[in-house]
Amino acid sequence: KTGQPPLYIWISYIFFSLFGPTLPVVVGLKFISLATLYILIFHLARLFTQNNAWSVIAGISVLGIYYISWDAILNYSQTALLAALSVALIHALVRLAISPSSGWFSYIWLGIVIGAGIMTKYNFIILVIASLFAASMDLGLRKKLLRRGFLSALISVIIMLPHAYWLLNNHTSSGLLV
Repeated sequence: KTGQPPLYIWISYIFFSLFGPTLPVVVGLKFISLATLYILIFHLARLFTQNNAWSVIAGISVLGIYYISWDAILNYSQTALLAALSVALIHALVRLAISPSSGWFSYIWLGIVIGAGIMTKYNFIILVIASLFAASMDLGLRKKLLRRGFLSALISVIIMLPHAYWLLNNHTSSGLLV
């Protein structure tokens, strides 16, 4: 789809280079995105419940959402990846919130998720802003984000930099900036 950032196209290109430009590769990429979504919901539920049975139910429950369980298989590719990255964003913030001493990996993971999400669809920035605003309401999480959040911001900017450079230098052909 035109007017979207290039991450899904870049991932598709890598898969096509490795396995050839075939329909199973396209479908496989979509199923990897959906499987990632289910797995991240499972892990997010496990962070909250510490109960594997409820976590499995939470992961499987997503199959009850028509737009994810069926329509995404038929129609949406970038949206399936965006859904997985949206859950990854919440997962990254919850990990930071509940971990007494968040290591550098948590901040790196948050930066990767933010950068990849914005590179998947531009409207991901709305979720990032809303999630960071909500996260700032928690005193402990706010302190962690203010203390080491610069690393997450730096990583997300590095991920977005090549596309931003291209976008600024080719704005007339993209139709996004006038």
